[in-house]
Amino acid sequence: MDLSLRNRDSGNYCDLGGRFEDINDLAATDCFERRLAAGVIGGDDTRLRYRRLLHWAMSSEGFENDPFTFWHYDWGSQLYVKMTRALREKPAKAAWYGYITPP
Repeated sequence: MDLSLRNRDSGNYCDLGGRFEDINDLAATDCFERRLAAGVIGGDDTRLRYRRLLHWAMSSEGFENDPFTFWHYDWGSQLYVKMTRALREKPAKAAWYGYITPP
């Protein structure tokens, strides 16, 4: 599932520091975390804060983020299982939904 954030009052999209489907350095989920650690940005950078908000909201509900694209989250798919196996102590054993052969 691909996600973004909108400002509740204005309806405008929040600046997450990269454009959807632009696969480059800005697409990595931890891009602004690395910039913060390097001292390039401050902790009050809105792009950092919005990405953290999206990540924490989705993670707290059990979704797994594709670390190469900040906007993509999975739950229950084969990719979800692959990511939990790489990132979690207690990974999912198998996907509970996935590809279905067309009739």
